[in-house]
Amino acid sequence: MTDSEIFFWNGTNVQQLTDNATDDQLPQISGSNIVWESNSEIFFSNGVNPPVRLTTNTTNDSNSRISGSNVVWQNTVGSNSTIFFTTVGGTPTAPIALSPTTGFANNPQISGSNIVWQGRTATSSIAELFFRDRLDAPPVQLTSNSSENNSATSISGGNVVWIQSTSPNSTSQVFLISAARQDSFGFT
Repeated sequence: MTDSEIFFWNGTNVQQLTDNATDDQLPQISGSNIVWESNSEIFFSNGVNPPVRLTTNTTNDSNSRISGSNVVWQNTVGSNSTIFFTTVGGTPTAPIALSPTTGFANNPQISGSNIVWQGRTATSSIAELFFRDRLDAPPVQLTSNSSENNSATSISGGNVVWIQSTSPNSTSQVFLISAARQDSFGFT
């Protein structure tokens, strides 16, 4: 059995952040802030203080992402998954559910306090895209398609880009939306 650990290089020194008997994996970094997954939980380190466990539950926490001191991740319970958000500057804040707790939400991406993710209801096979500023409620649905899948999202500030695939001929388009302008552009 293998055991993976997380290491951090601050430009001068290499620091081992984890030393345990479980696989620590999928680190993400923003500045000197790092998040990673271990044993279906999310952990955080600022590269100076000991790691902090952000989740403590019996469910699967995964797909963690960080931007500055803002962290998002996916929590899965059975066939449902929810996107959660917390701030880790100083003492981490209580996690906030950004998406509904029924259905399937995955692939969260974050830039500052802007978050985008894929989501679908329990009865749909089509993934739609949702955008939310951590302070705004409710989420804004960016796509509304009955036959196109939306995937491979990326976010920078208030700009979101994604791929939309049309079935059955698998034609793909790339879309860009600017939250500030509320407009979108499609590229084939």
